[in-house]
Amino acid sequence: MFKKLVVSVVISLTIAATYVLWRGTPTVTTPEIAPNTVEANKPALVTVTVRIQDPAFNVYGVDLVRVDAHAALLSETEMIDEDGANTDAGAGHRFFLRMRDDGTKGDAVASDGVFTRRVLLKESSGPVYFEVHASFAKVERPVRSAPLAVNVSQ
Repeated sequence: MFKKLVVSVVISLTIAATYVLWRGTPTVTTPEIAPNTVEANKPALVTVTVRIQDPAFNVYGVDLVRVDAHAALLSETEMIDEDGANTDAGAGHRFFLRMRDDGTKGDAVASDGVFTRRVLLKESSGPVYFEVHASFAKVERPVRSAPLAVNVSQ
C-alpha cells in the first residue's frame, strides 16, 4: 500500500513539473500602490493592485503580505482592511489579506484580471514593505511579486 502511494506521488509530481516546464513559469506583474506616502501615526487607507492574466495557469489565490526590507515575511504583523478587520485568515495567521477580483474590497471591476485590496495603515515610521503572492494551479509554491513600499513621512 505504501509503495503504491509513493509511486502515485512521484508520478503526480513528475506530471506537475512537466506541465510547468512545458508551459513556463507564471508571472506576477509589478504591483501598484496608492498613495505611496502616508503621514506618521495617522490612519491611512492604501490601495494595492496587480494584474495577473496568464492563460496557461488558473489562479487559485492572490494575497497581499507584509514583508521587511529584505523580503522576509512578517508573520507577526497583523494586517487589516478598510473595515478595521481581517476576515481572510484564522487567528494567529492574520499577516495577509486576500486580494480580490470580484468587485469588492477596492476592486473596481470583477473578473478583469486586476486584483485589488485596501489595507489600513497607522505607522510611526517606515517605509512599510509589501509583496503579492499568487498561487497557481500546477505550481508548487506561490509566485512572489517584486516588493513595493509605502513611505511614512514625519
